[in-house]
Amino acid sequence: MGDDSDSALNGAAESADAPVGDIELKYVLADISKAIGEEINAARRDPSRFFRIANGERLHDGSDGYLYRFQAELALPVQPDTPIRLHLSDDDAVGGVLLALEDFDVLLELREDIGEEVPEARLSMEPWFIYEHLREKLEHLAENPPEYLHLPRALLGFDESELGEDMERAKSTAAKLLTLGHPNLVPNDDQEVAIARCADSSLHFVWGPPGTGKTACLAQVTRALREQGERVLVLAHANAAVDVAMLRVADALADTRDLREGRVLRIGTPQLKEARERAEIDPWCVLARKHPDLLERRDLLERQRASLSRKLARAANEKRPALATELKEIRDELSALRETLRQAESSLVSETTVLGATLSRLAIDGVVWGWKPDAVLIDEASMGMFPAVLAAAFRARLRVLVFGDFRQLPPIFLSSKRSATVWLGRDAFEIAGVRGNVDSGIPDGRLTMLQTQYRMAEPICRVVSKLAYGGRLRDHPSLKKSLASLIAQRPFEGRAAVVVDSSELFSACFREPKAGSYSRCNPLHALIAAFMAAQAHAEGFNSIGIISPYRAQAGLIAKAAHSLGLSEVVTAATVHRFQGSERDLIIYDLTDGFQERDASNLTGRNLDTALRLINVALSRARGKLVIIADCKFVRERHSSRSPSRRALRLLGETLKLDPTHVFAHEGTRKSWYESLAGATDVIVRAIEATTQPVYVNVPEGVTLPEALLDLLRTAPASGIPVTVFADFDTAVNLEESDADLRLLVLPAGFFVFAGSQFAAIGGRDSTSPIVCLEEVAVVGALHRLCVGGVLAKPRPSADIEARLLSLCGRCPDCGDSRLPRQTGRNQWALQCKSHRHAATALSQTELQEIVTAIGTRCPQCDSQAIVRGSRGGYFLGCENFSNGCPGKLPHLHDIFGGVS
Repeated sequence: MGDDSDSALNGAAESADAPVGDIELKYVLADISKAIGEEINAARRDPSRFFRIANGERLHDGSDGYLYRFQAELALPVQPDTPIRLHLSDDDAVGGVLLALEDFDVLLELREDIGEEVPEARLSMEPWFIYEHLREKLEHLAENPPEYLHLPRALLGFDESELGEDMERAKSTAAKLLTLGHPNLVPNDDQEVAIARCADSSLHFVWGPPGTGKTACLAQVTRALREQGERVLVLAHANAAVDVAMLRVADALADTRDLREGRVLRIGTPQLKEARERAEIDPWCVLARKHPDLLERRDLLERQRASLSRKLARAANEKRPALATELKEIRDELSALRETLRQAESSLVSETTVLGATLSRLAIDGVVWGWKPDAVLIDEASMGMFPAVLAAAFRARLRVLVFGDFRQLPPIFLSSKRSATVWLGRDAFEIAGVRGNVDSGIPDGRLTMLQTQYRMAEPICRVVSKLAYGGRLRDHPSLKKSLASLIAQRPFEGRAAVVVDSSELFSACFREPKAGSYSRCNPLHALIAAFMAAQAHAEGFNSIGIISPYRAQAGLIAKAAHSLGLSEVVTAATVHRFQGSERDLIIYDLTDGFQERDASNLTGRNLDTALRLINVALSRARGKLVIIADCKFVRERHSSRSPSRRALRLLGETLKLDPTHVFAHEGTRKSWYESLAGATDVIVRAIEATTQPVYVNVPEGVTLPEALLDLLRTAPASGIPVTVFADFDTAVNLEESDADLRLLVLPAGFFVFAGSQFAAIGGRDSTSPIVCLEEVAVVGALHRLCVGGVLAKPRPSADIEARLLSLCGRCPDCGDSRLPRQTGRNQWALQCKSHRHAATALSQTELQEIVTAIGTRCPQCDSQAIVRGSRGGYFLGCENFSNGCPGKLPHLHDIFGGVS
């Protein structure tokens, strides 16, 4: 089929009326199989599937394993239920599955108990496992199609859907839900229409913008379908989404025999505590009621196995054979008992009337795949990978019902191939043509939109509605009263939505110094956001979210918030962590600022991606929304169509960000100064008090006070290693000192690091406020971002300069020496300091020659740095990475500088 998948899809759709059986469907399935293969290849090549995790804690002893939560500094496109290996040491690994990976939280189900706390471990993942199962099932369906193909063909837009509207059923369901004591489950007018259409259509889409009760509607529809005697399969992309959906379904079926008799089940390990505690939908709890003897025997054998394993480890040699024999007998009995329990679980599932699971579980679990539903309901469908949604459609007998919001987060995938972009990067709304009709203003009988929102204060909803929903959203009348107290609270009392402009602080925005990363950070913004949250908490807010579009910035904010003692009340993360949740106060740090050239894909360059992200970010807020933005940068560097710029314009009046109100409040010690002049004494004392290395970065707009210059001149003679990054004018004032002078200004703005316990962070100008910190974790995080791997750049030497001149030559326009410079997103060239002069493109091989010539090596194993390529461009890798070396090499920017 080649990579022209759009044309192939359109061609297949155009021929849908021709008498060709299911040729179109086979054609599409073959291309989807190709797309999945591309994603498998990308996943196998992805170096980030090996990574370090830390601060592990055991949350729960599950029915078939142990639930652990770890922390990590990354977010990856990984499907739930992905097989993993957790390496506690070189010789000790434990198997399990990854349940969720959201920003800085990793949730694992392990087959063995590894203790209550695990300080650090190494994780390896095999994400292609799920894709291979999914591809195998789709290929089997292509070769052995079921008798009825109407639903998958309708989902692809090949066949028209059978539309209906059973208002009598909707009214009957609404009357029964009214008696259950769950006000959130009582349908409003839009939800009643959705119930009526879902109960009588073969394919229907329910568009649920933020706060409109989409998942409640799914539960209402499930109740209606059960009243019609239909078996219902509820699926979602993420474990947390399945948990929420099945909790609502259980509430909606609270008065039914289905729930009482264990015929409403959530398959797989729940992520949310509330779902783990809901015994009536837990298969193992239902089995425990029906087969208490089997479960009790299993638990006894597990305890005996653990006890014997400990005895065997400590026993003398002569006692080990007898203990080993006894242990083998117990393991054999356990194995047989587990098989009996698995058969009992399969029997239980076969009798189930409502089943909930992840899309991944459907692909890999034969019991779930073999269950035959009448109706398949997909929740959070905008994030669901379409091939899995299509596979689910093949399982349904009567109807497929899709719930979601195509203005929120899209599916995540790795491959950059066109077939993957077509089939993995688009959701069911888009592929079925529903989104296209909405965008074109064409009525679509397959779609019901929920328009009454129950979450956001009116000023927040107004912006979200105009930005993403064409002004269609309306507020429920109860919101004005219920949110009044939140709006009245400080900060910004009496205002629900506020833009605070950081332009006059001259903060510095730059890309994190990590190989292959385009994640931006803005240290001054991060500290302002964390201290603003501290102020809000002091004023009474206990449900606070801080969101950044960028993982690096969110990680820095999270550490700063933790250092301020806010971990219990503040969640700091990227947008993906917040999908489906809400907070009383949301602080959205746009992060973008000068030293970057323009908006990123996440904030404005990619209009669809940026709209989805900012829509989710803003709509998480209930009572108060605060946006921190460098408005000057947004006006000058974001296009007029940028969703971020549009959002700021819709919010109207902006307030000047006054650091006095952010940093100086009761409960937070004074740690900020209005300018460098005011912070000089504190910085000088910190340098004088340390014996560890000192790093100072001096942007062109910053003039060092004489007291600080004097200390930097004398400190090296006292044995304190001092490194100064500055331009020529500043360096001249220090040329007689023994400081390590680097004629390179780092993009992080003004900073001073004095050892591992002190940091002073400023901006691009002497008038920028200075924040002084002494929390080790925050100082370390700031040091990694601000200094990064730049110290890996070799100090100048005649030998290295000669090698570089030989390889790079001189500029034909001015005669100055040239160095590798990044001239585009994935392009490197030889160029002098002037971006206006001629540049010569560099290949990966030529870049490798230059990296080798200057002696760049892995800091962990001392192997030669290797120039590798990825979708994000060239980066430096360790020669021994595949053998487990954890060494982190500098970014090419650290060695040669940034975009010219």
